[in-house]
Amino acid sequence: MTKHTQGPWILKQPNEYGTVCINTPDGYPLAIVSQYSGDHKKQSDANACLIAAAPELLAALEVCLEAIQPYYDSDDDGSLEAKASNMALAAINKAKGL
Repeated sequence: MTKHTQGPWILKQPNEYGTVCINTPDGYPLAIVSQYSGDHKKQSDANACLIAAAPELLAALEVCLEAIQPYYDSDDDGSLEAKASNMALAAINKAKGL
């Protein structure tokens, strides 16, 4: 069981202050991303989308790691499976604060 607020997280349109909110389904704000103008607007929009997708990304990564592990040969650390497994585990641990 994860400690973070369960998803889905909902991306709200920019408000009058130029910020985008990421909310729980019941409207509780989880994160606020400042909206920039010009070239930086696309980047701030992408950041907000990535944050909103975090619960689904974590769940998908956990399933992918589970699917990869039967094919992982611990004697072959240079394999694609080993690299994918190590990267997935590192990202999962980072997301869970471990």
